[in-house]
Amino acid sequence: MSQKVSQALIRLLNEISSTETTLSKVQAVIFVKKSEKIIEEKIKYLYNLLHLEASQYNQSSANYKDLVESIIKTYKDKLYIVYDELYLQYVNIQNEIGDARLNQKVAMINFQKIINDSEINKKDYTRVKEKLKNKNELYDKIIKKCEEQFSICMTNFEDQINNAFFIENSLITVDENNIFSKIKHAIINLFKGKRLYKEALLSYQTKIDKIDVENIVNNFRNQTIEFVTDILEIKDINLEKAV
Repeated sequence: MSQKVSQALIRLLNEISSTETTLSKVQAVIFVKKSEKIIEEKIKYLYNLLHLEASQYNQSSANYKDLVESIIKTYKDKLYIVYDELYLQYVNIQNEIGDARLNQKVAMINFQKIINDSEINKKDYTRVKEKLKNKNELYDKIIKKCEEQFSICMTNFEDQINNAFFIENSLITVDENNIFSKIKHAIINLFKGKRLYKEALLSYQTKIDKIDVENIVNNFRNQTIEFVTDILEIKDINLEKAV
């Protein structure tokens, strides 16, 4: 293969590298925005729920600002603890993909150097070509595994947020068409509204305190360990053929 073709191959690999870098940045932005949108929607839902509770008891949530903000902060902090663990898993996956793609390029460049050697014989060429094929298959398997793992961890994240962080409301349904029901509700609020609203807020605080983020984080870490183990197994199984 001529030097001109060799230079063209290197330029092509550089262009691919630049495209992959841009793609990785775009994917990272999408990942962050999607994750943060999920979190923001949960926080917004809880915030609105606490305000609806205030309206139910004819109270102003502004009068309970410290307690409301404390509840929101606890909820938000727990959400971001889970998100931070997901982000670490995402970075781990992207690092593996980056390493695999880099190694593919190195293998192709090394192969190019060998076949440019005028003294290489046909037997050596065939052997080196087979090794390159094996290496490409290895790195393709790693990249595919990483992509699958990312899809799994993103789905698990959404499931955990939607399940473990689901806050059931305690709103009371008042029959607006029943005048006696409305009067009764208004009288109760007149005498007990403040106490009932504060009790409702404390109830939400208790529900949030019970969210077991440690268990969720441990599950994510176990997934990461399992993923790393699978990657090592893929490398070990293909090591003899790929080196």
